[in-house]
Amino acid sequence: MTNTIKEKLKTDMKQAMKDKEKDKLVVIRFVIDRVQKREKELFREIDESEVISLIQTLRKQNEESIAAYEIRGDLDFVTKLSDENKILKDYLPILLNEDEVFEIVSKMIFDDKNKGPIMKQIIPLLKGRADNKTIANAVNRMLV
Repeated sequence: MTNTIKEKLKTDMKQAMKDKEKDKLVVIRFVIDRVQKREKELFREIDESEVISLIQTLRKQNEESIAAYEIRGDLDFVTKLSDENKILKDYLPILLNEDEVFEIVSKMIFDDKNKGPIMKQIIPLLKGRADNKTIANAVNRMLV
């Protein structure tokens, strides 16, 4: 039986408490809080892909903040947010590179050379495993 990300977060939270890893504990509690808030908004439990999407959003927000803090020269926050992103990365699947995405895209048979319908088929298939830009690049390579 495979553990879900939510189960892994709870297990890691307990371990971080035992190991007194304060920074890791703060990040994990924050993610758990965001998951619970999202579930309350939707009045249902969110599935694995939604948890992945939520964590990816948090990482992206951190990356945008890192860029802003680097411009301001606030290296303390840059380091803190970079460390948070390293922790968040542990809860995300390994992203496929563009060649792996291209291989998946090329295996699919398309009747239409229109990019829109192709993207609609592929994005759900690769959700959480590749970002949309990588998918779009692979589709463009195939359509050329």
